[in-house]
Amino acid sequence: GTMAELIKKEFKLNHISTGDLIRKEIKTQTPLGKKAQKIMTGGNLLTDELVIKILKSALKANKNKRGILFDGFPRTKEQSKMLYELMQKNKTPINVLFHISVSDEVSMQRIQARGVRPGEDPNDIIAHNKHRLEVYKEKTIPALIFFVNKIDVVQVNGNVSIPQVYRQIQEFLKK
Repeated sequence: GTMAELIKKEFKLNHISTGDLIRKEIKTQTPLGKKAQKIMTGGNLLTDELVIKILKSALKANKNKRGILFDGFPRTKEQSKMLYELMQKNKTPINVLFHISVSDEVSMQRIQARGVRPGEDPNDIIAHNKHRLEVYKEKTIPALIFFVNKIDVVQVNGNVSIPQVYRQIQEFLKK
């Protein structure tokens, strides 16, 4: 989210956060939102079909001709395939994928630094997020690999400060 906001602002792109779209569906208790909430409560990723259904409506509403910045998507190889096919069908190329790589240790430190909200058990949060990291390795790495040899896949060191991460992205986008 942090990088997406900076990129969106500087490069005037439409920012589509699947996380925000999903949270909106859950908050408004749509049928898709109810399904999403049940899956996410267990710390699992949503089904590819469910995410694509939610995403398609946002794409239809996109009026920005400069481009779209997807944030937190795709997360599985199947989502990568679906997105690639959808964007080709719409004659909207995917130009670059930034993979902001963060070590497990740094990731857990950042999650813990956010603090515990009232009613949350710190041990549950740690276990939940360890599970999410495992799911990430199992599901999301293949999503990245799908795009290799199709588009530019840029590895960004996410273990550094926000300004340092953003500079890495800026250097590529300003080429």
